[in-house]
Amino acid sequence: MFGVSLFIIKHLLYAIKIGDYDRVLSSISDSGFLLSSFIKSESFIIQAILNEVVINQFKTGFDHINYVVFQFIIFSNNLGVDVPSFNGYFQPALFPDVGYGIANNIWAQMWSAGGWGGVIVFLIFFLFVVSLFNKILYGRSVLIQSALAPMACYWCFYIHRNDLGYAVNLEKRILILFFLSLFMVIVLKSLALNIKKNS
Repeated sequence: MFGVSLFIIKHLLYAIKIGDYDRVLSSISDSGFLLSSFIKSESFIIQAILNEVVINQFKTGFDHINYVVFQFIIFSNNLGVDVPSFNGYFQPALFPDVGYGIANNIWAQMWSAGGWGGVIVFLIFFLFVVSLFNKILYGRSVLIQSALAPMACYWCFYIHRNDLGYAVNLEKRILILFFLSLFMVIVLKSLALNIKKNS
């Protein structure tokens, strides 16, 4: 019941945020709304993307994968590099009636670019990265664990509703935030030691 409620809550968030509790109560008592919120949940949308890509034999080039290398450059978008999203390829072709950006599907992206071979190669790479995270997270360095734990969560779970470019972008953001935090800790610790020494 808790899992099902998460599907429903996502469709009620706006009404809850603005305090429209009459709408919330009428929605949760409407069986059509409950069914719709479950069927239109992200997990079903992600599966629908993969299904449509395979059924329609939707093939792309490797642009949306090749451009991932630019995600390793900080502020690459400000330098004029426009990294294409897989969504920009499949949504206009397969879901033209949807008026908002829908999620990606990394497996659909790999299939579209490289067929089943692309899926298998990425699966091997995906599992290699998971095993690497697993090995490092069982290490003894709390500092490394604190940086890699959120990265591992994004890679293991959140990647399935994204494309490769956005997944790498998320990992990059975590690393930047980690190093900025580490730098601030070093600076503050140094200042605290100097104050202690001078007092």
